[in-house]
Amino acid sequence: MKIRPSEKVREEIKNLYNLNPKKWHVLVGRDSRGYTSTIVLHADKMWMLKEEPINPYETIGCGLRIEEIEKSLRPFLRDPYSFGFRPVSEERIRDILEADVSDKVIRKILRKEPVALDRITSPAIVGPITLPMKQIDFVSEKQRKLDAELSKELDRMIYKKRPDIFLPYV
Repeated sequence: MKIRPSEKVREEIKNLYNLNPKKWHVLVGRDSRGYTSTIVLHADKMWMLKEEPINPYETIGCGLRIEEIEKSLRPFLRDPYSFGFRPVSEERIRDILEADVSDKVIRKILRKEPVALDRITSPAIVGPITLPMKQIDFVSEKQRKLDAELSKELDRMIYKKRPDIFLPYV
């Protein structure tokens, strides 16, 4: 389990997603420091990412692949609506943008099989992404330690690339 820049971890996830776009689950929340914590689950694989937005188009972050999924996160794997990119028609997009969307329409979209990114030739809907009501807490001590390591590494990365974020403004 090696901590890497989040871009590298996202690239690994994207490549695996494109090989098998079914049954992915994504949880996004904030940790106690305010950093964005993302957990990606697929089959028996789990990734943790910790990021801080620098501007609307850029983040600084790090992450890692974990060999064993946290037991408290396993119930998310049973969610019938998995994460994925789903092509939708222009008409359906118009309905969504004009707020003429019912639960029935959303469920119909989410029941569609997710597809690999390179197979998308029309507009697409991405999701769902689960947003826990509270910060993401881990049950095991091992997961807490990994989360703390990611926070520490992210602090180092921010200080190295953007020390102005940590320095007081006068």
